[in-house]
Amino acid sequence: AELLAMHHPVLKRDFHRRVLEGTVLQYRLRDDEQKGKGPMVVCIDVSSSMQGDKEMWSKAVALTLMDIARRQRRLFRAVMFSSGDVSLKVLDLNRERRYAPDLNKVVEMAEYFPGGGTDFETPIDAAVELLGEKKLKRGDIVIITDGESQVSPDWLTRLRERKDQLDFSIFAVLVDVGSAETSSLAQFADRITSVKRISDEHARDIFLHVQS
Repeated sequence: AELLAMHHPVLKRDFHRRVLEGTVLQYRLRDDEQKGKGPMVVCIDVSSSMQGDKEMWSKAVALTLMDIARRQRRLFRAVMFSSGDVSLKVLDLNRERRYAPDLNKVVEMAEYFPGGGTDFETPIDAAVELLGEKKLKRGDIVIITDGESQVSPDWLTRLRERKDQLDFSIFAVLVDVGSAETSSLAQFADRITSVKRISDEHARDIFLHVQS
């Protein structure tokens, strides 16, 4: 609507003035679009400790992030994990229709639950490898978990080196419905929130920061 002013000799000058002042109607929208640049790689804990309400919360948060990615035309990858390589499942939800998620993949993400122990290192390494691909560069990692696992100092050192190389952030959503632990997450996550804190304000905080 603002561009219509470009066809009027007087309003055109006023339009240019307001562009410089940042007061045109679409100014804030264009600014927000620039923030949401990168893909999302979301690691979802599907270990035995997540069974029940924790699983439902983790899948709900993942589906919310997926919908945000769709609306912002961002690529979305899900890394489902428990312990080791056997249970690891990487889902490309945009393969066929790019930004519109493949419904079969969404159902697979919602239903997949192998159980077992918890290993943070393998899924984070897989997520970092995805960010190394050309089409997924400038992305960020989100991990959704109850936090009940440990990581080694050597792995943390390698992860920090990769973060410097690829320039990404790691965001954690702690599923604190029941027992939960933050000590390991605090070692490698740049920002942590929890499902009990996801009011409108806290949800906006984590979801906006993951757009950088």
